[in-house]
Amino acid sequence: MNAAPPVLARERPAPAAATARARVLLVEDSARLAASIREYLERHGFEVFVEGDGLAAIDRFERLKPELVILDLMLPGKDGLAICRELRTTARTPVLILTAKGESIDQVLGLEMGADDYVVKPVEPRVLLARIEALLRRSRGAPADARDSRLVAGLWFVASYLAVWLVFGIAAYGLYREHGHQTAGGLTILAGLYELTPVKRACRERCREVVRSGGRFGVYCVGSSAGLMLALLALGVMDVALMAAVTAIVLVQKLLAPRPFLDATLALAIVAFGALVVITPPAFPLG
Repeated sequence: MNAAPPVLARERPAPAAATARARVLLVEDSARLAASIREYLERHGFEVFVEGDGLAAIDRFERLKPELVILDLMLPGKDGLAICRELRTTARTPVLILTAKGESIDQVLGLEMGADDYVVKPVEPRVLLARIEALLRRSRGAPADARDSRLVAGLWFVASYLAVWLVFGIAAYGLYREHGHQTAGGLTILAGLYELTPVKRACRERCREVVRSGGRFGVYCVGSSAGLMLALLALGVMDVALMAAVTAIVLVQKLLAPRPFLDATLALAIVAFGALVVITPPAFPLG
C-alpha cells in the first residue's frame, strides 16, 4: 500500500486569515478528483461544494454565493467556457479554470471568457492551494480605486440604458397613431411570438454580457426588449401600470439568465393577451 504524498498527509493547519472558511464551488465531473480536491482544501480551512453537472452549475452558484469557483472545461451538459462567460455577466467572483486542456489557444479562450487563472491538470496540491489563496487575497483586498471604477462603470451602464429608452420613447411618441383593437391585438400577438425567436434570445444574451455603455450595448438591448416595447405601444403607451410591468420584465431579463420554461410562459401569456384583445375588445380599452 502506497503512502499518501507528504503534502496530503499533513495535520490540518490553521487557516490563514485571508482564506478562513472561504466558500468554494468546485465544478468537476470526475468524482474521484473532486473528492481529492475537496478533502485537501477542507483540511486547509475551506468550505467546498462539488457540482458535476454543467447544466446545474449556474443555479448552484446562485444558491451558494461562493467566494471562488474552480471550474473544469470538459463537463456534461454545458462546457466550462460557456459557464464562465455566463458567470461573468452577473458576478465578479474569482474563477479558476482547472482542466486537462493545456493548449495555448485553450488558455487564451479561458482567460478571454473571464477566468482569473488557468491551471492545467495534473497540478501539485500545494500549487493549486497557493493560486486559490492568491485569488482570494486579490478579491478580498480590492483597492478603493478598483471599487470606484466599478461604480463609474455601473453609472455609465445606467446612463446608457436610460439613453436607449429615451431615444425609443421620443421615436414612439413621434410615430404613434391611434389604432383599433384588431391592430393592437395583432401587434401584441406578434410581440409574444418575437419572444420565442432566436433573434430575441441572441440579443438578450448579448445585452446581458455587454455591461458597459456604447452603441453596441444599445442595439442588443433594444433587440432584447423590442417585443415588449411593441406590446406597450400596441396596448397603451401612456398606461402607467403597463409601463411599470414592461419595465420590470425588461429589468429581470437583463439581470437574470434565460430560463426556457419561464421565457416560453411569458411569450405565450403575451400571445394569449393579444388574442383576448381581438376577441373581447370592450374589456380592454386602449390608452
